[in-house]
Amino acid sequence: MWSIASGKTFLACYLFLKRLLKGRHLYKQDSNNFILGNSQKSLELNVLGQFDKIANMLNIPFVPKYSNTSYCEVDSLRINLYGGDKASDFERFRGPNSAIIYVYEATTLHKETLIECLKRLRVGQQTIIFDTNPDPP
Repeated sequence: MWSIASGKTFLACYLFLKRLLKGRHLYKQDSNNFILGNSQKSLELNVLGQFDKIANMLNIPFVPKYSNTSYCEVDSLRINLYGGDKASDFERFRGPNSAIIYVYEATTLHKETLIECLKRLRVGQQTIIFDTNPDPP
């Protein structure tokens, strides 16, 4: 049974990055590959730190970008970060097509945001990775 601090985030990040790099030939300039979490801040704190470790381990470039719309680049591939705890949050990623999405702590997100997220997968070999955190015992 997976539990708190069991390495789920590291594993999900590793799978996301390996899949992203393997499928890079499928992405167009306007592909919106992204990570969705409760807030941009939680993604910056919890996910980008794991990306940094994994990029160092794989010896690939990793550049976090913090602004109104946070994103990062891994080996020159852009990955956008979106918060999703409110029903209207899906409007930020509505429109562009995606090939790979990572949903961090899916149980904390609004249902409408999750539904819209699934509709974005329309490029190449579509992949979505979900992780959840169990309630404390």
